[in-house]
Amino acid sequence: MEKTAIFQGGIITDKLTPLASWQNALSDSSLGILSGVKKSLDCKKRNFTDTEADKLSEREQQLLSGACAYYLMAIQINDESRFDKQLDYFLCQISEAIFNALKNQVRLEHSRIHDAVKLIGQCYLDYLQDGIAEIAPEWNLEIGSYALDAIKMPEINIVQIKADVENKSETRYRDKKRKVKKWYSLWLFHHEEMYSEDYIADYKCLPNAQTICGNASIELGQQLDSLIKPFYQMILGYIHDLTETVTKERERVLIDFNAKLSQARQGYQDNYDKVVADWQPLNEQAKQYKQQLSKLTDTNNYL
Repeated sequence: MEKTAIFQGGIITDKLTPLASWQNALSDSSLGILSGVKKSLDCKKRNFTDTEADKLSEREQQLLSGACAYYLMAIQINDESRFDKQLDYFLCQISEAIFNALKNQVRLEHSRIHDAVKLIGQCYLDYLQDGIAEIAPEWNLEIGSYALDAIKMPEINIVQIKADVENKSETRYRDKKRKVKKWYSLWLFHHEEMYSEDYIADYKCLPNAQTICGNASIELGQQLDSLIKPFYQMILGYIHDLTETVTKERERVLIDFNAKLSQARQGYQDNYDKVVADWQPLNEQAKQYKQQLSKLTDTNNYL
């Protein structure tokens, strides 16, 4: 869009990025919390460096690191009777941290999208103002400034991270006694000896960091998909507002323009022909602008 005549030089590409990057931004903000959790569990101490968890408030970071320390202690104590309660508490703390991070990111992306659409509208109106001023500066035609009303942010629900206590089995060995006859007693007497017997033991354990974060990533992916539709509808709302506003403004100016053009025609036929010729390219650019807006509402850009 920024390469068209209307927007060339008026919009920096980065300013429009939120219209296409919001989905990745939401995903990164939540999955990044899991990265911080995994690093902390693997290091057996708080380690949120270079993860989204490092962007949480200090209080939230303390709560999350405390939950990691609690879980590491639960693994060490290895009390099977408390596994379910300990795992539920840990997952609840992770879910809360992800929800807070996601909520902040939704608020940020909402603001960025609003500003991007507002910039597009103002850029077009500025272009139209410059074009009119160049065509007929003596007519003093004015284009109004563009104000974009904020649309309600998409609502998000608490993210539910799930995992189960694992049931495993392994081969173990135990010492047993048996009586055997030995050669040195001429096989006449029984002697007691120790030997090892293997058996299959079933046991429970808390899932490790890799298992928890792997399962949580899948859960998050499914829950984040539910945000696509409300975000897309929000963008459509902004684009609709933008299109309606600038169309009304263009029509208002066009009416004013035609009125003054009619006056000019009565006295200055040569000036009339020149202004009409200059207006046509500007009107064509307006049509091109409308086509650009329609691309923003293409579902394929968001799914």
